[in-house]
Amino acid sequence: MGSDAFVFHAFADGSYSCTMYGGLAAAFTVVEEYDPATNVWATKAPMPTGRAALGLAAASNGKLYAIGGFNEGNGTVTSLGTVEEYDPATNTWATKAPMPSARLGLAVATASNGKVYAVGGFANGDGSPPYIVQEYDPSANAWNTKASLPTPRYYLGLAPAPNGKLYAIGGIDYRAGANSTASEEYDPSTNTWTSRSPMPTARAALAMATAPNGRLYAIGGYDNKPYPSNYTTLVEELDPATIVNPPPVASADLAISQTDSPDPVAVGGVLTYTIVARNNGPQSATGVTLTDSLPAGVNFVSASTSQGSCSGTATLTCALGSLANGASATVSIGVRATAAGGVANTARITGNEADPASANNAETEGTTVLTTADLSRLTVAVEGQGRVTSNPGGIDCHPNSCVANYGPGASVSLTAAAANGWRFDHWERACQGQTSTCNLTLGSDLLVKAVGLKC
Repeated sequence: MGSDAFVFHAFADGSYSCTMYGGLAAAFTVVEEYDPATNVWATKAPMPTGRAALGLAAASNGKLYAIGGFNEGNGTVTSLGTVEEYDPATNTWATKAPMPSARLGLAVATASNGKVYAVGGFANGDGSPPYIVQEYDPSANAWNTKASLPTPRYYLGLAPAPNGKLYAIGGIDYRAGANSTASEEYDPSTNTWTSRSPMPTARAALAMATAPNGRLYAIGGYDNKPYPSNYTTLVEELDPATIVNPPPVASADLAISQTDSPDPVAVGGVLTYTIVARNNGPQSATGVTLTDSLPAGVNFVSASTSQGSCSGTATLTCALGSLANGASATVSIGVRATAAGGVANTARITGNEADPASANNAETEGTTVLTTADLSRLTVAVEGQGRVTSNPGGIDCHPNSCVANYGPGASVSLTAAAANGWRFDHWERACQGQTSTCNLTLGSDLLVKAVGLKC
């Protein structure tokens, strides 16, 4: 596409510019062209959408593609899927099909097949790991999702090599929360990833380029030193012709989450812990085991699991077996509260494979235990055929009356649903009206009646 280089600016407030976060600054749309032959810069037509942390690639059709990134307005960061095409020959811009997954901090490069690949990055507020790889075909103006990036990363480097492969280097490892040395090779012809020799120095927000000698250069970025001395001038070279495959290491990021219900609970009441064990990958996990040493102030009642089996009472051990990448298993533990106060239950998960992010292997859930005198009792009766449920849980009447205790000032929403051949007609007592939902704030014991009529 010629020998000129183009720079797409990120943020500025009139006095400075930066490449990632601009605070309250406005997104910069400036495009500047550098001619190495004359060592001269020239300003070109501005990019239509101002943004930062975007990807840029030169395609074989002679056009440039500015992809993704983010902009900021009123203190809110918005991830973008915007794709805009720049034609150096006419100095004009055109909007193209948006990237399916809006992302910032992604890496973009063009492979020898003429397709543009958007690798990694993350969507602000989405929370999902940055595994995503999507392919853009300039000739068809269409996107396709490809095999996921093995090491989920953002602010990584990406460059093509003469062997037809793409190399994703460095960045911030989403699971470990630290700069990465990962070097992974993507083969567009087979849609597969292969781990390669790691970059000697872990760093992120680096620049990657392929030189005429066929070698790839990782330049600058920031390493793991304390701020502000972490900005580096380091240059490291990768020769795809001589790379060595590291020995494969099986790893699986096991994670655990936990909820309790009801909370608060009355002394003598049954409290249920619902614990979800999940494998975030990238490999399958084997020998997955969940352990839970029950806290003082509760007695074991029951345990069940969606797969495997649980044993023990004071300390439960649940052998869950294997979990594929992305799979989960749920364990429910019922206990009876024996004393007023607070209880904290901690569950832990382990497996046979190396875990690259052990911080999410345990979670503690706290519950308030109150005496009956501290609680408000809600009694619900059903007249006719139907069902009344509550949010938060506790009430599930069908068709007889039921009772649940809630903490002082608790907000409870009741929903009535009629059985077949019946219709909900109205509420009585603490609830009034003919809508099927009733919202209550409990400051004392209350009685509610749901009335249904036969059709």
